[in-house]
Amino acid sequence: MIQWIKDNKFSSYVLFFIAFTLSFISIILSIYISMGSEAENIPIMLKKEGAPAYAIFGIVLVFIILSVIMQLFVGASITHFFVKFLFRIPLQFSLFYRVYLIFTSFLALSIIWQLFMFRDTSNIFFILANPFLLSGLFALFILLKRMANLSWKKPLLFTIFSLFVYLAFTFLGGCVFDEEYIM
Repeated sequence: MIQWIKDNKFSSYVLFFIAFTLSFISIILSIYISMGSEAENIPIMLKKEGAPAYAIFGIVLVFIILSVIMQLFVGASITHFFVKFLFRIPLQFSLFYRVYLIFTSFLALSIIWQLFMFRDTSNIFFILANPFLLSGLFALFILLKRMANLSWKKPLLFTIFSLFVYLAFTFLGGCVFDEEYIM
C-alpha cells in the first residue's frame, strides 16, 4: 500500500476521488441533518417554484463542490507548510498531498460517524473515541514516518498537533463553550 502511494502516478487521482466523495457526502449530510424538519420542504419548494428553485439549488451545490475542492487543495498547502517548516519533516508536496488525502478521507468518515452515532450528544469523550478519527491519526503517523524515513518523534508531534487542531475546529465550529459540551 505504501509503495502504491509512493510510486503510482494514478494514486493521487484515486485518493482525490475518494477524499472528494467522502467530504462531499459529509457536508451534504451535515447540512441535511442540521436542517431538521425543514429538509422535507425542499422537494415541495422545487416542485412549487420550478426553475428558479432548481437554479438556487444548483448554485448551492456548485458552491459546496467548490468548497470541497478548495478545502482539499488549500488545506493540503497550508498543512504542508506546517509539516515542512514548523515540524521539519522533509517530504515533497506530491507525497504529502497523498497522505493528506488519506487523512482527509478518515476525517470525513469520522464526521459521518459522529453525525449518525452521536448527533444530539456533543461530548469530547465521544469525539476522542471515534474509531475513524483514531484510525486516521494512526494512518497519518505511520504514513509520515514511512514516507519521510524518520524516527517516530516528528511524525508523532505532527499527529498530536493535528488532533488538537481538529478538536479546536470542532469546538469552535460546533458549539458555544458551555458545560454541556465539555462534560
